[in-house]
Amino acid sequence: MISHKHKFIFVHIAKTAGTTIRFAMTEYYDELHDPHHSGISEIKEKLSEQVFQSYFKFGVVRNPWDREVSRYKFIKKSKSNGFNKYCQNGFTEYLFKFVELGLVNYDALKIDGKIGVDYIMKFENLQQDFDAICDKIGIPQQELPHKNKTKHKHYTEYYDEETKQIVAEKYAKDIEYFGYEFGK
Repeated sequence: MISHKHKFIFVHIAKTAGTTIRFAMTEYYDELHDPHHSGISEIKEKLSEQVFQSYFKFGVVRNPWDREVSRYKFIKKSKSNGFNKYCQNGFTEYLFKFVELGLVNYDALKIDGKIGVDYIMKFENLQQDFDAICDKIGIPQQELPHKNKTKHKHYTEYYDEETKQIVAEKYAKDIEYFGYEFGK
């Protein structure tokens, strides 16, 4: 989403509280990118260089092992999602298919392989990071609602050694960059 009035760009990554952020900031943005999960490089292409460089850009990341369980549960319960067929035989099949399709990692925050946003919020510190964003872009702080929440056991209970390693390999750069560890 983009706010020309407040000069910010929010990059919405699936299952990282993007719907919550969008809902909380409804009165502050002018446009949603289409589709709303566009990455920063796609958004940059639609704006002038001057506008892009002058706007504050941010997104949210989440522990990748936790994110994949949340996404699996969300897709599995969705009747209209074309991906739910990959969830029919359980989490392991889903994970193999999504890795094959390349639908994991945080490339949406990157331009030419480098982080292209000014601030990266962490799902695990969402309210605190959101408060910092509000201060930075000059809007009032507010308590975030919890939208699109999926119900599931702790993410560590869905993994065996093989699937844990799949996520570790696919998200290796992100895990290192953002300091994530399995179980923490």
